[in-house]
Amino acid sequence: MAKKKKSSARNKSAGPRPGRPPKGTSQQHRAASPPNPEHAKGKGGAGSGHSPSGATTTTAPARANGAPAKGAGATAAARPAKGRPGQRRVPSASADAAWTRHTDTDWIAAGAAALAAFVLYVLTAARHPVTGDNPDFLTAAHELGVPHAPGYPIAVVLGHITGWVPGPEAFGLNLAAVLMGALTVFLLTLTGRLLGAHPWVAAAGALVFAVNPLVWEYFLQLEAFPFAMASVAATVYFLVRWKLDPRTLWPLYAAAVCFGLGLVAHQNIALLVPAILYLGWTERRRTARHEWLYTKGIGLVLASWLLPYLFVVWAAGRDPVMNWGRPDSIGRLWPVIRREGYTDVTFGGSGLGSAPERLWWFVSSFGVAGLLIVAGLVWAWRHRGWWARFALGGVATWAVALVLLNGAISTYGYFVLSRFFLQFHVLLAPAIALGLQWLLEAVRERRPALADRAPWLAAGAGLLAAVVLGAVALPHTSLAGDDVAARHGRDVLESVPQNGVLLVAGDGTALPALYEHTVENVRPDVTVVVTPLLAVPWYVDNLKARHPDLVFPGPHFAPGGTTLKAFFDANPKRTFHVLGGTSINGADDTSLAGSYYYAPRGLGSDVVKQEVDLNLLDVARQNAALFDGFEPPTRAEVRPRTVSFEPVILDTYTAAMSNIGDQLLKAGQKPAAAEWYQRALDIDPTNAAATKGLAGTR
Repeated sequence: MAKKKKSSARNKSAGPRPGRPPKGTSQQHRAASPPNPEHAKGKGGAGSGHSPSGATTTTAPARANGAPAKGAGATAAARPAKGRPGQRRVPSASADAAWTRHTDTDWIAAGAAALAAFVLYVLTAARHPVTGDNPDFLTAAHELGVPHAPGYPIAVVLGHITGWVPGPEAFGLNLAAVLMGALTVFLLTLTGRLLGAHPWVAAAGALVFAVNPLVWEYFLQLEAFPFAMASVAATVYFLVRWKLDPRTLWPLYAAAVCFGLGLVAHQNIALLVPAILYLGWTERRRTARHEWLYTKGIGLVLASWLLPYLFVVWAAGRDPVMNWGRPDSIGRLWPVIRREGYTDVTFGGSGLGSAPERLWWFVSSFGVAGLLIVAGLVWAWRHRGWWARFALGGVATWAVALVLLNGAISTYGYFVLSRFFLQFHVLLAPAIALGLQWLLEAVRERRPALADRAPWLAAGAGLLAAVVLGAVALPHTSLAGDDVAARHGRDVLESVPQNGVLLVAGDGTALPALYEHTVENVRPDVTVVVTPLLAVPWYVDNLKARHPDLVFPGPHFAPGGTTLKAFFDANPKRTFHVLGGTSINGADDTSLAGSYYYAPRGLGSDVVKQEVDLNLLDVARQNAALFDGFEPPTRAEVRPRTVSFEPVILDTYTAAMSNIGDQLLKAGQKPAAAEWYQRALDIDPTNAAATKGLAGTR
């Protein structure tokens, strides 16, 4: 009987059967790869082989009965689980912990990938403001101001620093986004390595991510989303590092700081909270003995989230041009952080298409790389199941929000919504490297003769995919030559009379005009007022502080407040020029009727007193001289509505030309009207209003 017990004990110590993990180990360690040999005995040597992750490993010689030999070569995964039968124990993390110590090759591969992305992004980065929020951020970074809520202090400060780079100022300001792109690629390479990919395979996977057109475009312009992507990449990297070695707590604290900074960059990162809580739950036994662990983590999140906003309070107190909410005190700051009074999305409705359409937009935004992501998730489910569940959980949370999400701009639905996909592109990006890793292992399994070259074949396949995808995307992704918004901003300002006041509405027009006026100092004699913002007292207060020469008869212009007529009457020596309508707080100001009328001038209209009589032909000749000096875009050079607001800019020019044609046609001046309709058709042959107007002149 005693002899039988001894035999049983010997069998237990022999380790797991080939192809099966030892009982009592967690899913994490069933798939855990052996430690990197460079952290153990050194490179090469007797007994070296290949781990499932693609790294060369060193193993100890096996005993005659198949059990691993004692000593440093034995891995944690080969040791039997101790304890009573049926009792589930938390295994040692020594095997996984070894992966958190990066080798020189890891750093070189990550640095090479980041450098390649940096060079690509520098060559294709915007040299001028581009449509969207970019002019808002450029202007705020130039003057250390406060862009739209919630203020984005990190983007503003880093943009201001890079703005000192010699060359066009817009290019220097946009370099902050380029740096975030290189940092994101660097971190994704290291994350892929931690998850089990060969270093150069991880680098190739990160480059495939880098040339996705959606990702690529937002790393070329100063915006909220480059910083949001970098913060997600940093948060995920440190979480993975902590998960592989839960006994080391500093990566968890680093992840908390990065998550808090991510909330500053873009609050969309909060959708990762359920996935992060899942990771914490999986390590609840190992972390239970650390008192106040999660309390410290939450404290770091709050501190890194809120402390950067002290800069916003300081910046707002200087009354810059960009001063959203004028948060010059803590009391005014909190509504800005909460985005009170500013939102571009809501829940419910159909402004951004149906739920299936939105989900399809998200899935299709990954392009061909989506196939590698699927393969990588399958590989991860087998080898790093916890990470696969973490990533899929984060995406599932986003999918639920995407079904419920809605926005106010349906015409540009994809362009408005696609920006919010970017953080989840980063979340899934390591799966690209794992998909290439699956290819590596398939080559080893089916072609043993190529085993030594398999990592290079997989990395080469990934690099080839990045080159091909990048070459295809380059013509319609590069922003290096895009100056449509800059030209438009200058033309808007040149439309205003000397010492005039420009009342402008619409992001596609107002933001480029503000950039050119503030940063490039175009038409310093003009005062720029964003018409819809007259509804809020903080904007009127900011205008009063910046322009004491203007008289404001009331605290705001919302219904129940003062009117545009009262504003114009209070400033009789100033000429007012309107572009984009007179809607304030969603309602048109009709107070001008009977007292003033609009006379077309350039891209907008001068506000003229009713008793002043203008000759229409003289007005047309003056406008012809203005338009001859303008630089309107053509239909061929504007980017489509799915990626840009540039079609709005084109419409602004054609609408102004057609408006002059309509007035001439109404006055019976058909030949002169035909000239203006033809001007509109010269830049946009598809313009329906100009086509119809021209037909009416025949």
